[in-house]
Amino acid sequence: MVRSGKEWIPNPKFIRALFERNPKQNVVVALHRGKKLIDFVFGENIVCTTGEVHYAQRCANEAPTNAYVTMWLASGRGGNANGVPVKGDNRGNYNDIASSNKANATGYPKSNDNDTDNTGNGANTVSWLFSYAAGDGNFAAISHCYITRTGNTANDNLLCAVKFSAAWAKDSNTSAKVFVNHAANGV
Repeated sequence: MVRSGKEWIPNPKFIRALFERNPKQNVVVALHRGKKLIDFVFGENIVCTTGEVHYAQRCANEAPTNAYVTMWLASGRGGNANGVPVKGDNRGNYNDIASSNKANATGYPKSNDNDTDNTGNGANTVSWLFSYAAGDGNFAAISHCYITRTGNTANDNLLCAVKFSAAWAKDSNTSAKVFVNHAANGV
């Protein structure tokens, strides 16, 4: 809420996040400077083929072949900032941003996330959170990201890959919470 004269009105960033977001944009980045929310960035993701196997194994109460726990930020797919992720992608398809790898937050993934910054959550949604503190580095031209396993190699498989609606940056004064949401679609 922001004060306008004698009235409190909703913060325009929250209005945009709640009402103007394309439902296909199931990745939410909440950028904060200190405790103040400064912007939201949205993206679409695709669960890759090996990610579908991971979820099938988890649903069947089997040990997953791959333990997906790491996110990498990227400045493009195949040298193209507008490159669209596809199901068969692997880490080699993306231009990693140096030192941008981050482990998922404690307690994630989880369903029905109650974090108010996650506008893509829901009862039938698995949410992943990757938190970058202000001091975690300066990352520019972030157009993509992906979730992979720890100790991955150049062409390792992915849980999912993301294309953001617009490139964004994280400087040393900004923290970022990246939520990746996967909803069960009943197919």
